[in-house]
Amino acid sequence: GKHFAITCPDESGSEYYNYKGFYSLLMLAVADANYRFTLVDIGAKGRLSDGSFFRKSPIRKSFEDNTLNLPSGHNGWPLCIVGDAAFPLQPYLMRPYPGRQLNDTKRVFNYRLSRARRCVENAFGILVSRWRCFLGTVSGDVELLTDMVSAAVCLHNFLLSDNAYCPNDYGDRVSGDRVQEGSWRQTIAHINHQGTRNGSRSASDAMRIRDSIAEYFMSPRGSLPWQLRVVRRC
Repeated sequence: GKHFAITCPDESGSEYYNYKGFYSLLMLAVADANYRFTLVDIGAKGRLSDGSFFRKSPIRKSFEDNTLNLPSGHNGWPLCIVGDAAFPLQPYLMRPYPGRQLNDTKRVFNYRLSRARRCVENAFGILVSRWRCFLGTVSGDVELLTDMVSAAVCLHNFLLSDNAYCPNDYGDRVSGDRVQEGSWRQTIAHINHQGTRNGSRSASDAMRIRDSIAEYFMSPRGSLPWQLRVVRRC
């Protein structure tokens, strides 16, 4: 999720005041490997956590009801999206294994999941660094800001193929176990308005899927040559 800083709406009390210490509107999004937003939900009150927003979101309902016409999965797994620890583990949503004392299989899974999550992190970062009105606090009513963010998302998706909008070095570049961070991060590094971020059967299925993917990442077919070196030096 992404918090967009706003002035406190009239008569809203603390409804829009988030855990980072400012008033905000929240956007939840799914992005693909090319930094394009594929699913968005904009307009939740800032005090909601990502997980709470997701539980109320049409995005969750679309996955739960299987209405997105997604392609079939692979190796017996459904097509999954990835999230951080704020989101619930579901058969269609993989989150990291919790805890610090993890075996190599779970640590590798978390590492690979973290690599995948860079896509949505870059999508949000490029969006905000290019539409710099969102780097500060936006004045105006909630409906106006919701429309502004929606328009920026559409323009972002349209312009991504333009090298002037997103040069090769603008997003993170990953080569083996090395990551060269994208230049969008430098654009917003000085901004400090944000403070310097169902049923038991479903849960059981989700854990089985996560374990299966984790085992695949350790197999000869699914492993990366450097992954153990990376997780063991952490």
